[in-house]
Amino acid sequence: MVALTFGAVIISCDNGDGNNDAATSVLSVQPLDATYGDGDAADALTVTASVSDGRTLTYQWFRNTANSADGGTAISGATQAAYTPSIAANGTIYYYVVVTNINHKADGAKTATKSSRVAKIEKVAGSVTHAATPVLTVQPASALTVTASVSDGGILTYQWFKNTANSADGGTAIDGATQASYTPPTATRRGLLLRDCYQHQQ
Repeated sequence: MVALTFGAVIISCDNGDGNNDAATSVLSVQPLDATYGDGDAADALTVTASVSDGRTLTYQWFRNTANSADGGTAISGATQAAYTPSIAANGTIYYYVVVTNINHKADGAKTATKSSRVAKIEKVAGSVTHAATPVLTVQPASALTVTASVSDGGILTYQWFKNTANSADGGTAIDGATQASYTPPTATRRGLLLRDCYQHQQ
């Protein structure tokens, strides 16, 4: 804010966003732990981030020998929201991403960073049995009901998400919506999507 005084009159010019710092990003999807065996292909580590001041976010992935989001080594070229780790050698490596928001119009701090959770990626000798992917035999429609099964006998859990876009990525988890059916408020019924059924082994 710039103020110019002429006699008893003060003329103020707003330079953008008021007396605020750059906003810290919110991470709605975090990178997940995984264990791989011989012959497996690594899945991409992903993060979904948003920021309230509408600026463009940048990403930098790091690797670490310790389970920490401090002191890691920046991975050259790993500057997108997704990164596929190398599993060529046996062992454990920890990965995280730092999301940066730069807002040159902020009057305070113009840069804000947010680190993701640390994902443990382990490569072991031999084969690894992975949880089977659930099969959805009934998809959500007007009643928002899903029927799912899994071939390995694991226990399925559910989490419903809502989204303003026609996408199963980047939605917001609905608090308490953890059953196979969900009844949305009438006003928002058409904007709801099922993002995933998650499974864990007994």
